[in-house]
Amino acid sequence: MRRHPMTIRFAIRVLLITMLAIIRPAYAQYSPKYEMRGLWVATVKNIDWPSKPGLPVEEQKKEAIRILDKAQSLNFNAIFLQVRPTSDAFYQSSFEPWSIYLTGTSGKTPQPFYDPLAFWIEQAHARQLELHAWINPYRANMSVNEPMSPTHPVNQNPKWFVTYNGRHQYDPGIPSCRRHIVNVVRELVQNYNLDGIHMDDYFYPYPKEGETFADTMSFRLYNPKNYLPFQKNDWRRENVDTTIAMLSQVIRQTKPHISFGISPFGVWRNRSDDPNGSDTRAGITNYDHLHADIIKWLKENWIDYVAPQIYWDQNHKSAGFNTLIHWWAANSCQKPLFVGHALYRLNKEAAPWDTPKELLSQINISRNTQGVSGSIHFSANHLFRELKGFQDSLIIGQYKHKALVPAMTAIQPPQSDPVELKRMWQGVKWDTPTDIDHNTRFVIYAYKATSQDPLNNGANIVGITRERQISLKDLKLPPGIWYMKVSMLNRSNQEWGTSLPLRLMVRQ
Repeated sequence: MRRHPMTIRFAIRVLLITMLAIIRPAYAQYSPKYEMRGLWVATVKNIDWPSKPGLPVEEQKKEAIRILDKAQSLNFNAIFLQVRPTSDAFYQSSFEPWSIYLTGTSGKTPQPFYDPLAFWIEQAHARQLELHAWINPYRANMSVNEPMSPTHPVNQNPKWFVTYNGRHQYDPGIPSCRRHIVNVVRELVQNYNLDGIHMDDYFYPYPKEGETFADTMSFRLYNPKNYLPFQKNDWRRENVDTTIAMLSQVIRQTKPHISFGISPFGVWRNRSDDPNGSDTRAGITNYDHLHADIIKWLKENWIDYVAPQIYWDQNHKSAGFNTLIHWWAANSCQKPLFVGHALYRLNKEAAPWDTPKELLSQINISRNTQGVSGSIHFSANHLFRELKGFQDSLIIGQYKHKALVPAMTAIQPPQSDPVELKRMWQGVKWDTPTDIDHNTRFVIYAYKATSQDPLNNGANIVGITRERQISLKDLKLPPGIWYMKVSMLNRSNQEWGTSLPLRLMVRQ
């Protein structure tokens, strides 16, 4: 019998509605409470911010707020802002000049004066976003032909640098270079209300065919263990090890709540070179070419987390995402592991990057892989491109609910009385212990009486704030009977002092 087309279409609609009715409640039942949802904001070459050098200060601020508002609207929870792209500063520094990418002239102060990093911290924290200062330790410029301030380290201490691939690079083998980098980071940590110090994959430079990194003199002068010439790469790795260990010590001694993490190139070593390596055939690796032994840093407890840049598709022949995420999950030494995702590739390259499916699938794989605690996306400006619905898919799917940044440092919360909730005419306020830190945040949960383990479900987080009250309007709860709890959150993202439940009747 021939079926009527309208009957078929109606049947399909009923089927779809039924499927959604099954799927949506199942999804709504649980969302991760702790999950890194980070966003890199690159300043080198004005990749993300500011859009061009020398932009007027008010325009710089507007662009920063636009990025932060976008991140907040998509339920991101951390910003990784590049504040030292080329041995220069997006903040007031005693050691390095203002960045050419900020003012258009190396060493030129913003006019009218403002401190960009302080502004970003203030605005990020106002939106309950963490702000991590991203620095590049050894890169001094993007071209030896760039005009640099007389106060730039290249001009102040030219013997610290090697010219390689048309750029100036710090020589990591020179002890005074390491001390300088440590001083830069110490100043950042002391002077700014940061949540973290972050480095990416640039240690010794990516190799250029036919060119040698000219560190023969430093190898001869600063080689206390008497490495032989054929062991030079071991010496180089030790130089970077020493820098990382020194930075770890100064951060923890100065402000122990500040996390210190690395986002390395996606491959540590190939299995063909090391039985402990990944089943990959990468032409470059951290250990052998960039002389960065990330696994050692994790084992030695020098870093608090690792965020490898796994920028390949799931089934890439030489370095597949699926292969690498499981390798890193097995080798992160029980430290938080965040996956660096290639947002920049969406809708710019051939399949599978021509649709959002690849990246959304990678986020799901990350979420469902034991040992993975979230994602960081490169980079901010791509959230403003046409990505064929990626942003909408994210906010109605994986990032529909808020999430807390996973704890990366072990600063324990104080022992104190719990939060005490009080009903107001149009909302709820709470009393707190008088001695809590001014950076304490409050996590607001709202849930139904039938909710199972409500405080371990991110779907029940309806607000994160530094205020001590919230209006029912801001809670945006549907009509009905709800139960509300509020907890305190310290700088290490550890909760304490959770209130007793408050019953709320929300009317139409």
